[in-house]
Amino acid sequence: MLGPATIRGVGPNDPTLTVYRGNLREFAFANNAVNALYFQFHIPHDYVPGSDLYLHVHWSQIAADTGGAGGTPGDVKWSVDVSYSKGHSQEVFNNPFTTSIIQTSSGIPYMHMLPEIQLSSSTPTAIQLDSSNIEVDGLLLMRLFRDPADPQDTLNQLPFLHFMDIHYQSTNLATKQKAPDFYV
Repeated sequence: MLGPATIRGVGPNDPTLTVYRGNLREFAFANNAVNALYFQFHIPHDYVPGSDLYLHVHWSQIAADTGGAGGTPGDVKWSVDVSYSKGHSQEVFNNPFTTSIIQTSSGIPYMHMLPEIQLSSSTPTAIQLDSSNIEVDGLLLMRLFRDPADPQDTLNQLPFLHFMDIHYQSTNLATKQKAPDFYV
């Protein structure tokens, strides 16, 4: 599932659509303010019930980073607020939880970085969804943000977010029905 980034309104917490390379622009996350983007993911009809979801954050930077110890590459901390609801008027969206992933920069400009967060599990923690509750036509609402004041975030160059995606197990077939019960 691919998640294009959106900005909700205009304000000081919006990342800047900045020249990335050549004539290409991407969202740059500031080093002096919390920046956030919003995403929605629809659970497709080939999702295997009960299987786990994994979130990927695709990012890079345009300059070598020296924010880590002794001038080595620093770490970026991506945090994600997550809310989920089944479709077809079955439940309300849950109160969002926040999960995070820290990744050390490669130190090489334009390197495609890709940390992973396990979003759901059959034995979920407080920062995961219950995989047994995920179903076709469910909707995930997310806010991805970076807080450069977080002591775990030592990146001193601007991280550029390209997009987020979610990996899931597929049946490679659509469901028989378009509404619950999807498989009968």
